[in-house]
Amino acid sequence: MNLEKALAGNRLVLLDESALIGMRLIGGEETTGFVSDMIDVFLTDALVCMQDMTCGHEAGDLRRIQGAANTLQLSAAHMGAETLAHVCEAIEEASRAGARGLCGEMLEACQEAYTRTEEALRDWS
Repeated sequence: MNLEKALAGNRLVLLDESALIGMRLIGGEETTGFVSDMIDVFLTDALVCMQDMTCGHEAGDLRRIQGAANTLQLSAAHMGAETLAHVCEAIEEASRAGARGLCGEMLEACQEAYTRTEEALRDWS
C-alpha cells in the first residue's frame, strides 16, 4: 500500500516545524546542535522500530508490531512528523485488531513516510 492510499484523504503535513522550533527554544541558542542531536536520535530509534515492525510481521507477532508502532508513533508525534505518526497509529490499530495482512501492507506506507520524514528532518537541521 502506498502512502497516499494509507493516508486516505487525511490532510496531514509531513513535518510540523513548530515542534522543532519548540525544541530549539528549549535547547537555547547556546546549544545549536541540540535539535540536530534530537533528530539523529529520533532517526536512529525510528529505524529500530521499523525493523521491529518488519520482524514482527515476518514472525506473525502482532504484539511486537503493535509495540514498535506505538513507540514510533509517539516519537514521530513529538518530532512533528505528523504523516509518519498517523501511519504508525494505523498500524498499531490494525495489529490490535489482528489484521496481520493489513499491517504488512501498511509497513510499505510506513517506510515511505519514514523516508520522506528523514529527508525533511535532514533538510531542517
